[in-house]
Amino acid sequence: MSTSVPKASTSTHKTQKLSKNWLTDPVKSKYVSGEIGDIEFTCKICQRKFKCESCYDHIKWHEKNSTQLPKDPSQKTLNAEITQNLHRQKYELEITKFIFTNNLPFNVVDPLIELLKTVKKDDVIRQCDFSKIDRKHISVIGSECLAKTIKHDLEKIMDNRHFCVLIDEVSDGYGNGYLGISIKWLDDDLNSTIKFYRLINLENDYSAEKIAGIIATNVLISEKRRNNLIALTTDGASTMAGSKTGVGVKTVEIVKHLFWLHCICHCFDLILDKATSNTISEISIFVKDVSKTFSFSNVNHALLHDIQEENKASKRKILRFIPTRWLSMTECLQRILEEWNSLTLFF
Repeated sequence: MSTSVPKASTSTHKTQKLSKNWLTDPVKSKYVSGEIGDIEFTCKICQRKFKCESCYDHIKWHEKNSTQLPKDPSQKTLNAEITQNLHRQKYELEITKFIFTNNLPFNVVDPLIELLKTVKKDDVIRQCDFSKIDRKHISVIGSECLAKTIKHDLEKIMDNRHFCVLIDEVSDGYGNGYLGISIKWLDDDLNSTIKFYRLINLENDYSAEKIAGIIATNVLISEKRRNNLIALTTDGASTMAGSKTGVGVKTVEIVKHLFWLHCICHCFDLILDKATSNTISEISIFVKDVSKTFSFSNVNHALLHDIQEENKASKRKILRFIPTRWLSMTECLQRILEEWNSLTLFF
């Protein structure tokens, strides 16, 4: 392959001058320097001068030529800069996709980027056989090592600082109920910190007595902790917030100075639900109806699966809509849109 310098046109013409187009072009302006009307321009990278008669192919050849050495070693060639920007944009898109796909908060971005930097710099990690790292190993490390250490640290905080308890009922895909317990406190700089503490199986008993008992046996196990507990935050369900038999009332019987508070997140959820009830009601009804069609019917699931298989489409199931899960509507709608063609054939 020839590497000779492309020749500029030798036809008779007027002396070409540097135009505004060259100086404003997003690619050419990266390395073309000069004033409008000049008959020469300067390469920003190596400071060599060129006649404006030079064709664009000549400039591109010059940029790629190995003899082009920048006077300032810190400067980069145009191709390297563009490539680097494209790679950065790709990584940003991949990280954004990872965040949205896994419903992660944006405050995980900084530690995630630091992790990627560590992996990139560490030769030992980069040479690791990642095929031997699986979810089971990570789960064991998390439950047997990190979780126990974090639990111990949180127990020390409850023993030595004033704190609040946040509780909520959650359920898995099989309908099993659990009580999630989080702890909130102020650090030495008066910054509010909240950490997840325990997830306890309710064993199909969702009564206020059961939940209050769990709090008593897992959080309020000492006089010191009972004195340090300031407030209890729950949702507005009657089991939690009932004025006579709710969890808040029963916990106050154990900790007399306790202050019960309706969770502000649940309050905002109720506000937004009322505010959008008229504007997105049709979409909400549509998602609920589609979800209901498949939630309790194995026959419908099987029919949809056959349609997906015949049309060589993805074989993902339609999700069940759960009103008590804040992200359920978004997840159900997203799955419906992903399987739109198959659903169109089904209905």
